[in-house]
Amino acid sequence: MIPRTEKRTHRRFPLTLSTELKGLTTNLGLIDSQTLDVSAGGVLFRVKQAIPVGENVQFLLKFGPDLTMTSPALLIRFWGSVVRVERRPGPAGFEHAVAVNIQRYEFMNSESQSSTRERATVSAQG
Repeated sequence: MIPRTEKRTHRRFPLTLSTELKGLTTNLGLIDSQTLDVSAGGVLFRVKQAIPVGENVQFLLKFGPDLTMTSPALLIRFWGSVVRVERRPGPAGFEHAVAVNIQRYEFMNSESQSSTRERATVSAQG
């Protein structure tokens, strides 16, 4: 067996959140998904249908007070690109895993105001 070299530059955290991925490159519609793990550079999702590598996607994650120790919940909208897809059967019809590289994000609040940041800016801060 040939050892694999780790290519990730950010620590991954196992985290399960339900969301929907929206394809921006093609007309995929909304795709039910769940996060498997999250890092500063990307998210691994469990999805019900395969998404092509290279597809640009958008998704919203809600981080509750139990994670952030703040109230109300923290809402963040992300834009990214699919970099890997693999068949990985899971619960309730989730048949694929999709890795998304985060390109930018914006913090949302209840008044729908937002603050958009490029991922490179965030990485430089922390």
